[in-house]
Amino acid sequence: MTCESLWHPGWPFIDSITGSPPQRLAEDYTAKTGEQWVASLAQYAGFEWAVDVFKRVRDVDDREEVIGRVRTTTMKTCLGPIDFTTPVDAGGAASARRPAENVYKAPVAGVQWVRQGSATFQPTTVSNAVV
Repeated sequence: MTCESLWHPGWPFIDSITGSPPQRLAEDYTAKTGEQWVASLAQYAGFEWAVDVFKRVRDVDDREEVIGRVRTTTMKTCLGPIDFTTPVDAGGAASARRPAENVYKAPVAGVQWVRQGSATFQPTTVSNAVV
């Protein structure tokens, strides 16, 4: 079976909070839950983004300042880069990271689930042109 993946432990990005590669995030998840890692671990990048924004905010009660810091985010996360300073590309290109104001698209890869051992499957990246 093949599908798209919004995150994979083999991706070449680094967690901006701990400096760890995605593989360590997956291993930590597996160690703490006893379950196989899942692509939804990419949601961790939202926490990385929030930490970055609030580190740059002087007054957390000032909504305009918080929004302003969100709109000027330029950082690397476990999910990949976030750069709201690049121009909006509304031309419809599939590779456009900023198709609209206040939107930044994450990279996507194609994966194929491959049997490992007698009962487990592991998603293996087969297309990562945008990663």
